Amino acid sequence: MGTRTVRIAVLGDPDTGKTSLISTAANDTFDARPVPTLPPTKLPLDFTPEKVPILLTDTSAKPEDARALDAVIRESDAVVVCFDPKKPVTLESVRTTWYPRVQKLNPDIPIILACCKADRLTDRDSPSVRERVERVARDLPNVECCLNCSSKYNKMVNDVFYYALKAVLYPLQPLYDRTDRVMRQAAVRALKRVFIIFDQDKDGTLSDAEINAFQSTCFGISLSDEELRGIKQVVRQQVPGGYTDTGLTLEGFLFLQGLFIERGRLETVWQVLRRFGYNDQLRLSDELLDRVNVHLPPDQVLELSEDALGFLRQQFTLYDARDEGMLSWEQLQGLFSTAPCLPTEWQVGGWG
Repeated sequence: MGTRTVRIAVLGDPDTGKTSLISTAANDTFDARPVPTLPPTKLPLDFTPEKVPILLTDTSAKPEDARALDAVIRESDAVVVCFDPKKPVTLESVRTTWYPRVQKLNPDIPIILACCKADRLTDRDSPSVRERVERVARDLPNVECCLNCSSKYNKMVNDVFYYALKAVLYPLQPLYDRTDRVMRQAAVRALKRVFIIFDQDKDGTLSDAEINAFQSTCFGISLSDEELRGIKQVVRQQVPGGYTDTGLTLEGFLFLQGLFIERGRLETVWQVLRRFGYNDQLRLSDELLDRVNVHLPPDQVLELSEDALGFLRQQFTLYDARDEGMLSWEQLQGLFSTAPCLPTEWQVGGWG
């Protein structure tokens, strides 16, 4: 992400608490009589541990401001949609008006729902409001979460924007299909590449030593024996074949990464992926790919080193299961299964 500013738009029906939410976050105090619409507002740099610049944009729901509103949505990295729990029509507008509008103008942008003025809710109100929110959010796959907040008492206000920021820094969409509740194939390929890198003995599993090499490389720490036993227990209970006598299988490794995603710890998975050169679109970054210059003058050639040739021979032997000196189409696909795609010339129709 570097130091670029993360832009968060705050949307919603009139009188749902949009302006007060921004004002309280920026000033750490409640303004009982805020202006109708605030100008773009920067949050303090130390607002979050990441110290990422955040720009909040207040919006007007008036018809005459529709063009400006649409421009803000297009330019934003995330949106917060506010509603008043005491006015059910404002929650219904999330489903019928605001969500479709955001999806049309900026598809796949993360959306946080803010149940503003939550201090007005009684214990009797809360269950029915929660039920209505869950019913609405169930049909809106790009909604990251819904948070109860109160600008008046400054409760959970900062959390609303912190969750929006996290959704930008550690996006769910490239990793996980919310509708089908499965990890996306691009994420599986990327994580499989990481698994193969740490499977030093190429036995198809990660030993305790290889798991700790992964931990040290990605997170700068090693796991204790007790922590390793805990991981083994969880995987064995949840994934048949996820842990064998030789170590953690690819299936078990992917299960653990999926568990982080489902528990909302996306930063853990992204730390692994970014450590190995992946950007937010799960493509290898230009900085990584540019380490090898393949655009040489006509009078020069590119040759593989002996180490590179040895590595390729090792990989060939690994997939040449019958020691035939050649690879079938299926074996070739397995060999390049961590690549984003196979060259079009290699497709089955042209494979001789």
